[in-house]
Amino acid sequence: VACFGTQLSSAGWLGVLTGAVAVFILSGASLRQVSWRVLALGLGSGLCFALTSLWVRQAALALPLPALPAAAWVLASVLILQTLLLLAWLICRDHAALRQLLARRKLALATSIASFLGSLGWFSAMRLQDVAIVKTVGQIEVLFMLAISAAYFKEKLQKQDGLGLALIVIAALLVVWA
Repeated sequence: VACFGTQLSSAGWLGVLTGAVAVFILSGASLRQVSWRVLALGLGSGLCFALTSLWVRQAALALPLPALPAAAWVLASVLILQTLLLLAWLICRDHAALRQLLARRKLALATSIASFLGSLGWFSAMRLQDVAIVKTVGQIEVLFMLAISAAYFKEKLQKQDGLGLALIVIAALLVVWA
């Protein structure tokens, strides 16, 4: 991570690793169930997601603006690129999905606005703090999501959910204190 100017202490790395273990536990999978192909795809996707987050931070830091406007410009650039690529894909490969999307424009717009606002929060946080810290502390959202799910939707939590949630809290504390 030296090329991004990011440094984590041993406790910080332990927090990141603990958070990764927590997500694996919350997924409900076991090591015996995971194939090498699935493991490679998951690790590859995670690596791409991590690199993208680091590049987003670097792009936002490169702009001579306060955190929120810098994050908004980077987010707008990312979303424009993603929209153009997805639109090209749908035009070339999936006309039915494009028609369905256009038929529900209001829902698509509302979802897009909510997603933009959430992403603006993430991009702003990554502009202000190291990505590993933001992502690990951000896992606390899983705690709130499961609490709302249990309280509002009356869903039963699984046994491994308690362990996963405890590990998320420990991971967040480790990276904050690191």
